[in-house]
Amino acid sequence: MSIHVPLPLPTRSHETAPPSALSEKNQTSYDCVLEHFAVVDYTLPNVNQEKAALTEDEKFWLVGAPYRTLRFCAFG
Repeated sequence: MSIHVPLPLPTRSHETAPPSALSEKNQTSYDCVLEHFAVVDYTLPNVNQEKAALTEDEKFWLVGAPYRTLRFCAFG
């Protein structure tokens, strides 16, 4: 007969340092992209109207994008 014991509690080693602050140029780019896609009823242009609205997952990805490289805005 085997004895079952619970697994030990996980350590906090999975925590990482918070991301560093964005540069002024990156923050400006992020603000531009967020403003563009933040419209509640935003739909993708040139797409079938049934599929043109952003899903909740897509909206979540866009809001979480400040630490990704996005180039939707034209900056010199």
